[in-house]
Amino acid sequence: MVAGSKLRLSVAGFADGAALRVSITDQPDFVVTAANGSYIWETYVPLSAPSKTFLIHAADATGASADGSYTVKSLTESKLQLVKTQGDAQTGAPGALLAQKLRVQLQDETGTPVIGVAVTFAASPGGQLLSSATTVTDSTGQAEAAVRLPLAEGLALYTAEAARLVSTFSARAAASSLTNYPVFLQSDAAYGGATLGKGPATIAQKALC
Repeated sequence: MVAGSKLRLSVAGFADGAALRVSITDQPDFVVTAANGSYIWETYVPLSAPSKTFLIHAADATGASADGSYTVKSLTESKLQLVKTQGDAQTGAPGALLAQKLRVQLQDETGTPVIGVAVTFAASPGGQLLSSATTVTDSTGQAEAAVRLPLAEGLALYTAEAARLVSTFSARAAASSLTNYPVFLQSDAAYGGATLGKGPATIAQKALC
């Protein structure tokens, strides 16, 4: 397991209702009841955990016992990846909020998510972040940010940085027009007025001076 990930552990094969004392390296012992002869729990491996093998020992009052272990690899020794999972290569109107949030996932080389690591988002000139620039990866190793496009047409870039890794998103601000929008008509030239719409129902404006 890489530091900053969750681990699911289980002990089994004991008598129903047995009281088990569980010991894990560098952690205080705890006692649980094996309702069906087994017990399952999750533990979080801290980001600061060193590379080390942790031994697990579970025993009941009769002397029955089970042993196991898990090995942790520190962040500095792990081959982490910052993967874009949503929001790249979007297009929108200048100044518009992008439809999808930018999302990244921090994981090790096996795909195990890394939890609780700070992720910093940044926008190229003209772009705008609509959420906090710095957040942390959630229980799935992901972090996201909502962004707005620059007011001018063109390409915009946004970056996400975590654990000295950088992922770059691109987005394009492009002019667009509304479909099925009524054409603006000007009439009533004698009075300098204007008529809006296409049909018998009109709105007229007349200059007073």
